[in-house]
Amino acid sequence: MATGSGLFSRKKVKRKLDVLPYLPRETIKDDLVDTESASIDERTILKLQASDMGAILKMASFSEFVSQIAYDPSVIKFIDSFLWYSRGNIDTCDDDEVLALEKDLSTKVLMVLYRLTSSPDAMNSSSRTTTTTAETTNTTELGELMFENWLFDTPKMIDISRLYFQNNPKITRTILENVLKLQPNYHEDIRGNMHVVAKTLTSFLSRYEKTKNGINQESKKLLADRNGLIDICSGVASFVSAYPPAAKILLDGRLKLIPTVVSIIEIALPVMEADLSTLLQRGGGGGGGGA
Repeated sequence: MATGSGLFSRKKVKRKLDVLPYLPRETIKDDLVDTESASIDERTILKLQASDMGAILKMASFSEFVSQIAYDPSVIKFIDSFLWYSRGNIDTCDDDEVLALEKDLSTKVLMVLYRLTSSPDAMNSSSRTTTTTAETTNTTELGELMFENWLFDTPKMIDISRLYFQNNPKITRTILENVLKLQPNYHEDIRGNMHVVAKTLTSFLSRYEKTKNGINQESKKLLADRNGLIDICSGVASFVSAYPPAAKILLDGRLKLIPTVVSIIEIALPVMEADLSTLLQRGGGGGGGGA
């Protein structure tokens, strides 16, 4: 991780916030005695996290705002964990007060990401025909900081798309466009990650090309595989919707991603559903010989 010496640096972090990491709901409840105390504790955690994000957003200096995110490890760890777990927590929430707190926190995280990628110099200069040396330097430094300190990467951009694009399409697209504008190297990162996605989907496809008479895995594992596949496909679809230029990479014939996705939908998913149905009819267990 780069320590910074120019516009953004550790010296501009006035105090560490020690933001609590964002955890899946079952993890929070497993650590507590009963559901009531878990719910109370969850509210407290969400309020503290929202307060910390609010404090970051209130920082008047853009350089201090960016430095806090880049050089306070708890901040970027929280954002990473939030993007990874929040959709599951929101989807499974049955407490109206907790849900309201989740949505408030989600909005604050979105605004942090939006401000982080909306460098005043970089974005203001886009509407003019000339750009000053200082603006170019600041824009370049921000782009380098994002890349070297892992403030963004392709999985994170996919998570942002999946979490926010449906309800906040304009802001989500602006965030992604600004990230790629500030740091063009992310285009190569996208390409590399799409190769990984293609290999992962190919592996799934080879395992589920036909229904197995002797299913030798537990329904829980099969369900996890199915949900994982759906997650990958929906994530990539959201990303391409939020950032259409990524479609050029997906259409690369060498990648074979589109044909693989089609095969997943037409072959693998129906096979997984059939196997899962068979296991559940047997009582949800795993293992077993022939039918």
